[in-house]
Formats: sequence, C-alpha cells, structure tokens
Amino acid sequence: MFEIINNKLNLVAIDGFRLAWNSTYLTEKTNDFSAVIPGKTLNEINKIILDSFDTITIGVSKNQALFEMDNCKIVTRLLEGEFLNYSNVIPQNWETRIRANKSILQNCFERISLISTSSTEKEKKYPVKVLIDIGKITISCTNQTGDAKEELYITTEGKNLEVGFNPKYFLDALKVIEDEEILVDFGSNISPCVIRPVEEGEYTYMILPIRLKE
Repeated sequence: MFEIINNKLNLVAIDGFRLAWNSTYLTEKTNDFSAVIPGKTLNEINKIILDSFDTITIGVSKNQALFEMDNCKIVTRLLEGEFLNYSNVIPQNWETRIRANKSILQNCFERISLISTSSTEKEKKYPVKVLIDIGKITISCTNQTGDAKEELYITTEGKNLEVGFNPKYFLDALKVIEDEEILVDFGSNISPCVIRPVEEGEYTYMILPIRLKE
C-alpha cells in the first residue's frame, strides 16, 4: 500500500506471516491518497531503479497507477478492497526486549538457518528457536540431520522467553536495515515480534512466530 498523509509517504506490505512498514517525508506538497499496488509490479520497478538515483514521479487515478522515470513509464492496475489497518495490528507494548548489533544478529541467523532446511525433506523448513535470558540470546535449530546453536551476549530487558521463527522472515528484514543497532520487541511465544530502530525511525517489521513442539 502506498499512502500519503500530511505529506508523509507510508509504504506497507503484508503476506499473512509478516508486515513491513517504511516511511519518508516528501519534499514537495502532495495531496493525501491511498492505493494498493501489486507486489509483482513493484518488484519489476525495483529492478529498474536499483542502479539509478533518478527521481520517480508517481500518479494515481481511480484504478491505475503510473510510475514515471527518465525514458520509462510503467502503468499498473490497482488492487481492489480494503487494506489491513496496519497501525492497529503492530504491538506497541512489549514483555521482552533485546538490543543487538544488526550485522552480528544477521550473521547468526544466516549460519543457523543453514540447518533449518532439511536435506532429506527439501520442502520442509524447521523453525529456529530463540531463547532469551538475562544478557544473552541463544539461537538454535535441530532437525533429522543435526543441530546448530549460537549464543550472543547482548542487552536484554523484561522477561525470559523461548519462541520459534522462520529464519527467512528475520533475514529478509535484517538484510535491508542499514542501522548498526536495532531493537527487537517480543510479547509472548505466540504473539508477533517487532523489529524497530533504536531511535525514532522510518521502518517497522512485524514477524509472527511458529509454535515449537514440546
């Protein structure tokens, strides 16, 4: 969803298991609007602009959107229906919080995720277990072929917690965050966690957990 409110552009994407939100203030006065654009179209636009710093002009009509760049115009249909009221589903309170170096946490998830996919069951992915204790987080995964575990000594607040996640969802968020440090807020082992900047920032990522087997 592309949404402009008071000259602030919000971009929000959901897929049933996670939510990504990013925002930026526009330099020129723009009318408020909201439009839901197919993700496939945005992926194609992203490929075009990856190596370019050109300004993009976006126009929206009743059922179409126009993306105009130098020597290139892309017209796409808009999706119908109401978009999720994202501001109401992102948890604002937390029971457990960690503050971590983004790159170190990302590297840890990448190493542990190697065992998340079973070599004998190619389509099956095993959850990564995150165990939060005082001043420490342990990330591990066990499947039929072996197990892996790493410990990180980081800043923690609140309750101890054990929760499971699809590591891909964490990695997709961590790979695009440029901040050196991040906050990760947790509720319970069945409620979503939220990745936030340490200071007030322009992004929020919400990830639903996976139930761990007893």
